[in-house]
Order: sequence, then structure tokens, then C-alpha cells
Amino acid sequence: LINCAIIKKDDNFLVFANNNETDKTIGIVIGVGTAVSTTDYTSLSNTVVSQVTNSLFIMLDDNPGFGNINKSDPVLYVKAFNKAKDWTISNGYSIQKWFVGGHSGSGQGAADALTSNSTFAS
Repeated sequence: LINCAIIKKDDNFLVFANNNETDKTIGIVIGVGTAVSTTDYTSLSNTVVSQVTNSLFIMLDDNPGFGNINKSDPVLYVKAFNKAKDWTISNGYSIQKWFVGGHSGSGQGAADALTSNSTFAS
């Protein structure tokens, strides 16, 4: 039986993990779509952590708050990603491989961040 749970909730991100696993080495980050929040992806998050061994699944909102529908800014995406990444490090996770992307506007923000920021892409 898979035991998936939210292990961190922040304005910018929500972290899901399989509590039956102790070693988290894969970080999967998906930015939210326009006009939705991190909590709208619970089913997807649970599915991913139950299927991808040793993963943390992070739903990212680079522009949270009611009415903030612009999610395509690459600078905000990198800032929110770094906040989530810093949280993983400070909580003892040693993510060896990161996968980043997004739904709708934040997908564009992630793509622009990857192509315009060599530090972020490495």
C-alpha cells in the first residue's frame, strides 16, 4: 500500500512524497497552470510519487495569490524553484536529479528559465 502525503506546504510550493520510502533522490517540479493553485494537483501528485521510486513531487506556484494569473515569468519560476530546492537541502534530502516543467503559463516560464538561465539549466 502506497502512503502518499503532503510533507510541506508553502505559499510557493507543495511537496508530496511516498512515506514508505526513505531515500529521496529524484525531484520532480511542475509549475501550476494559469488561475489554479498547488492544491489543485493532488491526484497527479499522488500518482507520481506512487509510481516514481524515491521521488519528491513539488507543485510550484511562482506567483501565488488570488488574481495572480501570470505564471509565465522565468525569473519568478527560478526564484520559486530555488526556494523549494533550498527547503529540500535544509531538510536533509539529497536530490541527485531534477525534472522541471509546468502546466500552461508556468510551462512557458519553466521553458524560458531553462533556455535563458545557464545556472538553472545545469
